[in-house]
Amino acid sequence: LSDSFFENKGVKMPRGAVVQALQTLLARPGIVCRSPGLLAEKISSAQERKDLQIIADFDMTMTSFMVDGKRGKSSHRLVEDSKFFSASYREKSKALFDHYYPIEISMAVPQDEKIKAMVEWWSKAHDLMIAEGFNKSHLAEVVKGDSIALREGAPELIRTAHTLGVPMHIFSAGLYDVIHAYIGYLGLEPFNVHVVSNMMDFDPATGALTGFKGDIIHTFNKNGGILRGSPGWSAIENRHSVLLLGDSLSDVHMANGIPANNIITVGFLNDRVDERMLAFSETFDVVLLNDASMDLPLAVLKLCCE
Repeated sequence: LSDSFFENKGVKMPRGAVVQALQTLLARPGIVCRSPGLLAEKISSAQERKDLQIIADFDMTMTSFMVDGKRGKSSHRLVEDSKFFSASYREKSKALFDHYYPIEISMAVPQDEKIKAMVEWWSKAHDLMIAEGFNKSHLAEVVKGDSIALREGAPELIRTAHTLGVPMHIFSAGLYDVIHAYIGYLGLEPFNVHVVSNMMDFDPATGALTGFKGDIIHTFNKNGGILRGSPGWSAIENRHSVLLLGDSLSDVHMANGIPANNIITVGFLNDRVDERMLAFSETFDVVLLNDASMDLPLAVLKLCCE
């Protein structure tokens, strides 16, 4: 990241602190950056405008892909694998995963077919959950297991964003109630993290799960447009810089619907690395491999707020 590098790329020379910090960060193993100059310029722009917000996916982005040598569980799987669900349910749920997950991450399946498949998957999964008689009182116990963990550095990212006054939204195709319960269990709820996800509808008298509220939020339709008209919209409508964190190629679209024009994208490539490396490196400003920590996003957050 020399002066000549930026001059040759036609990019305005960013502040020295940004350049120096990026030289150190991008030299670490497991980090792929397609254009260090563009990344530095985006950070410098956010730094000058002081208008950053964070949008992050939850499952396998805020959480670790591997936990104690095994694949970490999503918010859906936390519920599904709990003692409150039968072996028959888990067998049916696994069959759904085995059928639809390859479609979700396939590089060959057209987008319209993927969207149709995701709606089918989520609808079937939710219907199975309702039939099992899950109760709101079960949430607190479900999130206490050791099969899910926030990615290393994620709690500090949440706390630092709060301290710096940077709004943070989690957009998830998972389960709102489980994510909120887990954040609360970790003691992070006071740090003003706003979750947008599939909300369970519980019977107010018995606590039984009776359905889900609103439209299905799946991998390919979660974006900032959902926030328009919500109480949280005023906190972000004038923030045009976004630090976006995701683990799916479609996550890069999470800022759609928000009046943002300076989006710093960080992709966590957890699975099928060889198959998806090229697409990830062409889509995200930075790609993090090997179940990386939140060190780089945290550093970018701090740089943007200097």
